[in-house]
Amino acid sequence: MYWRKLFLLGSILLCVTLGNSSSAAGLKKSPPQRVSLEAEGKHQSGQDSRRWGLGLILGEPTGVNAKYWRNNSHAYNFSLGVPFGTGVGIFADYLIHIRPFKEIPEAPVYAGAGVFFQGGAGDFLSGVRGVFGIAYEFDEPFDVFFELSTKLALLPELDFIMRASLGGRIYFDW
Repeated sequence: MYWRKLFLLGSILLCVTLGNSSSAAGLKKSPPQRVSLEAEGKHQSGQDSRRWGLGLILGEPTGVNAKYWRNNSHAYNFSLGVPFGTGVGIFADYLIHIRPFKEIPEAPVYAGAGVFFQGGAGDFLSGVRGVFGIAYEFDEPFDVFFELSTKLALLPELDFIMRASLGGRIYFDW
């Protein structure tokens, strides 16, 4: 039980630290290049306003994942799938990315917070969650990621849950 509290405290401190230092963290590399669904030459690389990634996630939940980059360091993350147990889960997070490894700028570390809803077969669970992860952005419009999440279930009763997931996304200009 002690390690859970320590992990939750560390996640909160990391989110606060990232929020205060994301602009000064040397965010030089933009999100991965994306596959354009428009005619070639319509968009300049990285200059479009819509940057979506779509892929698969394994773990908690296992299903589909989408990511929308607001800018080079902030993104929204959405997942729909089957969480451990029964039913269907929906997860939505706001993520802040930094690039702490100068030798590997393709590997941003991220943290964020969000909400989750899951239910099925008479069970229902909802609450807030914290996310901490690392991604690797390939030169192609593709990335892979690994993340740890802490979930604080608020309904129907208070519960603390830790999970991990692994996945990948292909990026598009829509």
